[in-house]
Amino acid sequence: MVSVTIEQRIVVKFHVKLGKTATETYNLLKQVAMNVYRVFEWFKRFQDGRKDGEDDSRPGRPST
Repeated sequence: MVSVTIEQRIVVKFHVKLGKTATETYNLLKQVAMNVYRVFEWFKRFQDGRKDGEDDSRPGRPST
């Protein structure tokens, strides 16, 4: 099952491909509670060529 976070990132990626702005994307996503910072962050990542919506792996102890 895909998490809500991943689904929202997919929407951001879709809007990048449609040529929408980050502000337009945020205005739509705020209706489903995605943080403005996250919208602009992921919008930039997809504009820069990122393909997937998964989190980057981070070093250190995993949270459990």
